[in-house]
Amino acid sequence: MHTIAVQSALPALNSVITIDGYTQPGAKPNSLAVGTNAVLVIEINGSNLPAGQTGVTLGFAPGDAQTIRGLVINGFSTNVGVTDVGQHKIVACYLGTNPAGAATVPPSSGTSVDVRLNAVTFGFSATVGSSASADRNVVGFEINFASSAFPPTGSGVVQGNYVGISADGRSFINPRSRVSVTSIPVQIGGSADGAGNVIAGRVELAGTNGALVQRNLIGTDPTGTVASPGGGGLDLSWASIFHVTVPTRSTTVFHNVIVSADPARAAVVSILGGSTNTFQQNFIGVSADGKTPLGVRPEGIALMRAVLVDPANNTIGGTNIGDGNVIAFAAPDPTASSQPTAAGVTDGGARASYGRNFIEGNSITGSRGLGIDLGAAGVTPNDVGDADGIQNYPVLSSAIFANGTVEVTGSLNSQPDTSFSN
Repeated sequence: MHTIAVQSALPALNSVITIDGYTQPGAKPNSLAVGTNAVLVIEINGSNLPAGQTGVTLGFAPGDAQTIRGLVINGFSTNVGVTDVGQHKIVACYLGTNPAGAATVPPSSGTSVDVRLNAVTFGFSATVGSSASADRNVVGFEINFASSAFPPTGSGVVQGNYVGISADGRSFINPRSRVSVTSIPVQIGGSADGAGNVIAGRVELAGTNGALVQRNLIGTDPTGTVASPGGGGLDLSWASIFHVTVPTRSTTVFHNVIVSADPARAAVVSILGGSTNTFQQNFIGVSADGKTPLGVRPEGIALMRAVLVDPANNTIGGTNIGDGNVIAFAAPDPTASSQPTAAGVTDGGARASYGRNFIEGNSITGSRGLGIDLGAAGVTPNDVGDADGIQNYPVLSSAIFANGTVEVTGSLNSQPDTSFSN
């Protein structure tokens, strides 16, 4: 191992360039589908620097690529920073970890971000990892993409990485690691084999428009069967950009395993004021087998009001075969100071005036509370004509089995000339 112990701030890279640590004798990229057997021999360490320093800064390269590959970068407040226009790629690196990828290496003081992009104008783009296992990064702390421009700009792709997971895939080196995005339409994971990330902590999307979260393991190990002790699930929330409240919208969350181990969280998945977001084919509160309880599950999915913005027109599941999510075993931690409703899905924006949310075709099972809780307040009493805007529940009077069929009789007191689904 050749260690470069940085003693002063490094200049930004402002031209088309590739820095490839695998060109060095003895280095080799990963060849495993699970874990990594990569050998990295160049370490850039910033532990001697004061807080606030960046290790490798990818700067101005309009229309062209800057690539770093096969490096260990640790000990900086920001290990890799993307600060200007260009197509930037970070692949096959160990960021924020020791050379073995077995433990985190923090900066001299404060916290660390492993990849930070702050888009201030058009043309910012960063790709972290890819679906190829040889490009897998091992990330110790955080991947952070944000836009401080209005309207927001920039783009990013995060694929195939271990975040808070050791290089061999056997341990959690930072259970509270995260991928956080503000206002940028990022793609986290993807449809290709190997595109999904393993994220020990949580995913946070704030004010994004058109993001995709697909085929990731969030809050688990690489098998999807062991919960991270710091797993934090998934949050879709709002961002304040130039004093404008911008909710997360038109984001697709598809075919992920999402687990939380934090009893203080309201739910495994929280949607705060978001709109037109779609959740399909996810396992929420269960392992990758789709049936074993995993983590702490105070609620499955919670749609909540935030800063006078109500969740509206979100889709949980769907009407096509296979669109539904598995949302299971909601049960609050008895030691928690406040107890949620322990529902599979709570819809705090259930009043029609807020805009409808669509909850269809899901397997919601094993919850201690309601399967679907409209108003997030437990059972809402029926009212005459459904005047409160929260859909009344049907009152069943009989169920008769005869000749191989079941005939159910009941009534629904609600608004006339309105369609309802069963």
